[in-house]
Amino acid sequence: MTAKQSVDQAQRLVLAKLPGLGPARLRWLMSEGASVAEVIESLKAGQLPPGLSPPRGAKGPELVRAWFAAASSINPDDLLESHRQKGVSVLGPESELWPFINDPEPPLLITYAGNIGLLKSRPAVAIIGTRRCTTVGRKVAAKLGADLAEAGVAVVSGLANGIDAASHMGALKSQGTVLGVVGTGLDVVYPRSNRELWGQVSNSGLLISEYPVGTTPENWRFPARNRLIAALADIVVVVESHTKGGSLHTVDEANDRGRIVMAVPGSVTSAASAGTNQLLVDGCSPARNAADVLDALSINTCSVSTRPSRPAVPDRQPLSLLQGLILAEVETGGVHIDDLIQVAGISIVDLLALIQSMAQAGLVALDGSTVLPGANT
Repeated sequence: MTAKQSVDQAQRLVLAKLPGLGPARLRWLMSEGASVAEVIESLKAGQLPPGLSPPRGAKGPELVRAWFAAASSINPDDLLESHRQKGVSVLGPESELWPFINDPEPPLLITYAGNIGLLKSRPAVAIIGTRRCTTVGRKVAAKLGADLAEAGVAVVSGLANGIDAASHMGALKSQGTVLGVVGTGLDVVYPRSNRELWGQVSNSGLLISEYPVGTTPENWRFPARNRLIAALADIVVVVESHTKGGSLHTVDEANDRGRIVMAVPGSVTSAASAGTNQLLVDGCSPARNAADVLDALSINTCSVSTRPSRPAVPDRQPLSLLQGLILAEVETGGVHIDDLIQVAGISIVDLLALIQSMAQAGLVALDGSTVLPGANT
């Protein structure tokens, strides 16, 4: 890194550390064409960049005063050194690896831990969904993550509880490429319960944020993070979503960027699938399994991965979502048919027909009213 690049990174970190500075305020602060260095110098002098007036609203003047104080009190060199000491690196738009060249809301910088070269990994699929997911949704997310990773697809997610975490756990289990995008500083694990997962992602893949170290979680930072998830993905797959929530905000960001959005069909009785089912009604393609996603990526499902995979069962067709759910339920032992009805969300007649076809294919075995793993699983 040149001395000029080091200075530029330090100045960008100062600007990114200003309190309450989200993407919209950042665009406004730099809307008159001032450079990062010029903006900081104006703020240190107790002024907004030329041509700008204080934001409207009761908190506008208070926020600007906070910017003046922060710009004057933060030492850029010390801030950059604190990142180095914590093993966190900084990437700016001058890098050839910068992935947000044509993005409508690019971040000011990226802080990262892990293999920064993975930013260019293609294809990449974001697997997202509600934190308040069902057991079925968590299993579907893990299987999608595992199968896509095994097929050579980079799995992107936000490392939140629920669907996000499950998708990355699945991808890591397949030793695949994982990219985690978080809404805090990389030294502030949120949620704390995902500390081990954060470490696995940074060690085996790439963990990124647009915020300096020390940045704590605030509600507005997570919708801002969602635009980066959408920007990094070729396809966004929503596994489970309620009628409102961050997943649907990510869908909006994906649509704004021309990304493909797919949704996992869910039971009409499950509130956790109300949002995803509505996406299907609105015209999104269904993601019943990894094969559907790979088809949308125009990848040949027979030859997508160059690394060894599990031996294939001859002539097996791609599993449907319901088949995958049933296999996930019985993989650790027998499950009564009555319990599978609740999982599958279909009638007993349809379930029995499905189980019979799976038994003929050797995927499951029947022992009275109990469904067991088959010889070909």
